[in-house]
Amino acid sequence: MISNGPSLSPEAAGVRPPGFFGKIMRLFPAGEVLRYLIVGVGNTLFGYGCYAFFVALYSRILPPHYLPFTVDLASITTTPLGVTVSFLTYKFFVFRTKGNYLREWLRCFAVYGSATIPGLFILPVVAKVLQSIKPVHNIAGYLAGAIVMGGTAIYTYLAHKKFSFSRRKEKPNPNPESQTSSVVAEQHTV
Repeated sequence: MISNGPSLSPEAAGVRPPGFFGKIMRLFPAGEVLRYLIVGVGNTLFGYGCYAFFVALYSRILPPHYLPFTVDLASITTTPLGVTVSFLTYKFFVFRTKGNYLREWLRCFAVYGSATIPGLFILPVVAKVLQSIKPVHNIAGYLAGAIVMGGTAIYTYLAHKKFSFSRRKEKPNPNPESQTSSVVAEQHTV
């Protein structure tokens, strides 16, 4: 039997299965998703650490019955720092784009802003509900932040992939005849 080289699985050869699972695999490429998850864990720990720091700080300043306001204030304070760190790590390690620093940074703010605004309404509700549960009463603000933060991971991955760090393909030449005629003209002049 003659071999044409090592046999590759469809995934290793870059072939995606058709249908629903093929669409999912194209939407979530394994290497990129793995890098996103690894970097995302680091970003989340950094962001959550900042959030917890500000919850602790504001909890010392504000009375306990202001917890819904305290968690929102901590979230708003943490966001610009967390977005900037996330932007840098996603740009260089996950999506690996070149240039466009300001545009991509502003788009990251748009993505996180669109995720933060609903979170600002959900976060105090979750904190208030958790505050009423005796075993987690003392850590309600921290736990609420972790729950809401975890819920935004899939949304932000897709938004960064399709918007913040999108790689738009070059538009094809609308007049292919002009391109062909210029190539032909170059060949005649040689």
